[in-house]
Amino acid sequence: MYFGYREAREHISRLQAAQAMAAAREIEQYLKTLTAGIADAAKLPWGQEPFGLQARRQEFQRLMVLHPAILELQSVDRTGREQLFVSRSQPDRLFSQQQTAFMAAPQEGRPASVGFGQPFFRGASEPTMLLTVPDRGPGGALTVAAVNLRFLTDVSGGLDGIGDGRVFVIDAANRLIAHPVATHVSRSLDMTDFPPVRLLRDRAGATRDASGALDAEDLGGAAVIASAARVEMTDWLVVVEVPRAVALAPAMSTLQRTLLLMSLGLALALFASLRLAARMATPIVKLRQAASRIAQGDLGSRLQVQSGDEIEMLAQDFNVMAAELQASYAGLETKVEDRTRALSRANEQLGEQAGELARLNTQLIANMEELRLRTEEAERANAAKTRFLAAASHDLRQPMHTVGLLTGVLRLRLDRPELAGLADKVLASVAVMEGLFSSLLDISKLDAGVIRPELQNIPLRPMLERVETAYGPQAREAGLALRVRPCDAVVRTDALMLERVLGNLVSNAIRYTTRGGVLLGCRRRGQALAIQVFDTGIGIAAEHQEQVFEEFYRVGDGRAARAEGLGLGLSIVKRSAAMLGHGLRMRSTPARGSMFEICVPLVSLHSSMALANAAAPVGGHDLHGVFVLVIDDHPHNREALGDVFGQWNAQALCSASADEALAQLSQHLRTPDLIVADYQLANGQDGLGAIEQVRAAVEECVPAILLTGTLDSVDPALLRATQAIVAMSKPTDAGRLLRGVDEVIRRATDPVVEPPAAAGSP
Repeated sequence: MYFGYREAREHISRLQAAQAMAAAREIEQYLKTLTAGIADAAKLPWGQEPFGLQARRQEFQRLMVLHPAILELQSVDRTGREQLFVSRSQPDRLFSQQQTAFMAAPQEGRPASVGFGQPFFRGASEPTMLLTVPDRGPGGALTVAAVNLRFLTDVSGGLDGIGDGRVFVIDAANRLIAHPVATHVSRSLDMTDFPPVRLLRDRAGATRDASGALDAEDLGGAAVIASAARVEMTDWLVVVEVPRAVALAPAMSTLQRTLLLMSLGLALALFASLRLAARMATPIVKLRQAASRIAQGDLGSRLQVQSGDEIEMLAQDFNVMAAELQASYAGLETKVEDRTRALSRANEQLGEQAGELARLNTQLIANMEELRLRTEEAERANAAKTRFLAAASHDLRQPMHTVGLLTGVLRLRLDRPELAGLADKVLASVAVMEGLFSSLLDISKLDAGVIRPELQNIPLRPMLERVETAYGPQAREAGLALRVRPCDAVVRTDALMLERVLGNLVSNAIRYTTRGGVLLGCRRRGQALAIQVFDTGIGIAAEHQEQVFEEFYRVGDGRAARAEGLGLGLSIVKRSAAMLGHGLRMRSTPARGSMFEICVPLVSLHSSMALANAAAPVGGHDLHGVFVLVIDDHPHNREALGDVFGQWNAQALCSASADEALAQLSQHLRTPDLIVADYQLANGQDGLGAIEQVRAAVEECVPAILLTGTLDSVDPALLRATQAIVAMSKPTDAGRLLRGVDEVIRRATDPVVEPPAAAGSP
């Protein structure tokens, strides 16, 4: 039934496609005949004796007699003026010289050809098309014919085999121009959404190609099957539609006959099955009754069936099974009694074991309760320690920040070598204390779960340059060479956490290396990028390589004289890598050096951000002429920052809040060149808000440095959205502050805007 229906649809599709293409060919042949008649008349040498306007008028009248579809004929010269006009409904005009919209002269280099105009309606009900044919004579005139498109209905309606179907024509703009129902044509319907039209229009470049038969609705809303074909000369579409009930009538008759035969076959099968069931049901019922008696305990019941077929054999097998079941049941009762006595003894033993188990369970519960209390006590103590270190971060960093700045100012003001050396030792001790303090606070924040990684696509080159800038002086001071291989890759990571990890690895390598140098580079590993730190230090023995990542564990001997620290750097690295989901591994040989590697997901091998050459930093410690605005609510920090910038020959304006800064700026005629603000200010204010408030007041995006006790307290998304701001962690000394000033001035003069990043040591 299904394949018969499909074959019927394919037959209808082929038939209607052939009918549509036949109608299209008929219309196209009529247009060719009409065009050929006008073109033949245009070949005569009009304008020469004896082919004057009167002769051409007679020729036009002859054409209108031969072709009833021609309503008007018009001759236009090369300038577009009318020379002759012949019509069926209006008086003829000779030498009217009326200006028309047609220009007879063709464009230079292009031959004139027959043109078909866009169909229009005359008198709101008569579809008409203008047909232009160029004359072949030397005058370059043009013949314009107004053609009544009602001939389309006559031509297409003469096709055989359509039956109850209809043929109508749609122009290139998908408007209805010919239909057996004249009222539909006068409405100038838009047929763009008609399925056959939409399908054939989608076939760009097809000529005379018919669409398959499609289900649609005609203009009256009745269900039809429609096909369409293209008229190549005018890009019209000829649509053939047949009512769906008429088209599918043969197929539906076949389906009905098939269903009738199937119904009769099913009825016969049902009758035969009932007779067969009645013949087989009686012995089966007897078998069921015997099984029911056995189930009730009558094991001596037997079945008597004499049908001479498989049912009788089944009854015999059933009787054998009942006899064996009866014998088995008798032996089973004896076994049940034996097993019952054994089970009773086992149950008594189980009762004794259950009592012992209850006693042990009670003791275990008591031990577990004691263990829970001790565990909770340890967790409370550890949480209290972690909260204390995390909460004390800001308050403990403030005095260390002030000490670092004031020590730097003192060092710059000392001229005597012995005093300068003493100040250098103080600076070194402060730096060591800052490193130890930062490591402790980092561990506390990781334990407290304060740090949450924010994964983004990060260009690696700026991060490597910042690491080189931050730790290059430390390496040179130790007499080592720090080399950083540039890399243009883009990786998926948290920029701040990865930079801290790399900083800890580089700092650790410098600390445990006495000669040679440290190398920071990258190597591709499939879809990941391995960032590697090599050193020529003391190395780590195989038995210590697992322990170096534990807290407060240090490897070294007397040669590692600079290895001050608590042994927290690699522990921070391990925890940070685990939070980021990055792989971490190491390879080390004693007395030859070590290699630490962290694998990050690779996005692309080339950075999508342009990297401009960094502007040259200010020379030495001279910031002569730079106007710096300092905003810090801590008086000692504020005074220390003012002394530092004063020592660098900069003009510093110090204030405790944004309002005080604006009040002081109102007394100056100059806009600040740099803003240095503390992140946590009094009265619930913060440094970012103060910076934006000053920028709005001076109407300039002034470069700024944001000092904070911990970079994690600053929202990275907020830093990225704020332009020209470098965040630095406290405590910081004068050297790192100067490098931060260099970086923010470089960013202010750099035409390429880079993502905000943290300055200073990790």
